Amino acid sequence: RRLDGVQEGLRRAEEIVRRVLAHADPSTTPLAPVDLGEVLEQSLGFVRQRIEFANILFDLDLPAEALRVRGNPAMLGQVFLNLLLNACEAQPKGGEVRVALRREGSRGVVEIADRGPGVPPTASEKIFEPFYTTKNSTGLGLSICYAIAHRHDAELKVLDRQGGGAIFRLVFTKAEEMHA
Repeated sequence: RRLDGVQEGLRRAEEIVRRVLAHADPSTTPLAPVDLGEVLEQSLGFVRQRIEFANILFDLDLPAEALRVRGNPAMLGQVFLNLLLNACEAQPKGGEVRVALRREGSRGVVEIADRGPGVPPTASEKIFEPFYTTKNSTGLGLSICYAIAHRHDAELKVLDRQGGGAIFRLVFTKAEEMHA
């Protein structure tokens, strides 16, 4: 099981390098139908295996009917993985990460919520800008997520979570039901 996790990590690292190289021209990335729930489950499974997040309670809420969008599963997986890692790192002593996928009319909505300190109002306006950071990092993670969301005809924003914490909401303008 751990070898499968390592193999998945290596596959993701390879895909990340490919995407960084293609980042200068994202229009060359092919888009195909992507099951959002499946990509969320894979990303969450990868994060759950990390020992440093053993004190975090994970909750995944998926609809009965799968939702798909036109996209690139590796790129969307990178967005979800980055948001999940940020949510976990915001709670270094443990906490809760809630992942939800739902339909709102013709839209698909993904929310990744934590119980960390939240995002200060002054930072929420700049958080998706390149090189802006509130922690010791490059400040590129969320700006890349934002660019990938835009490439997928989606909007990424941060909201305060009632009771404390942050919610990162990704709204895809067009989502379809996917029947087996």
